[in-house]
Amino acid sequence: MYFITGHAIPISGALSLEFPKTYFVDFYVLQITCQLEGSFRSAERPTCKIGDKNRVDINLNGVELSSTQEYIITVNGITNPNVDSSNLKLKIISYYHSNIYKN
Repeated sequence: MYFITGHAIPISGALSLEFPKTYFVDFYVLQITCQLEGSFRSAERPTCKIGDKNRVDINLNGVELSSTQEYIITVNGITNPNVDSSNLKLKIISYYHSNIYKN
């Protein structure tokens, strides 16, 4: 999935990619892997992990995301749902801190 954030995300930030609840798969069961790709100036690289049965979380690990650069999130191991998926929408959520559970 290609995307542009539209705003800078600081080095302490994070992203989540959330699949709709109607996408009846469990990322833990499927052992999903993922990665964030882009032109990173730092030697550090963002890390991606399963955050919930329908969500992957990306910690930036010292990488600042630009407001204008295009990035790619690749999710491996996804299976096609056995339902009409034409109305399924993915949600990308950005955080200004790496603890996505912090309010």
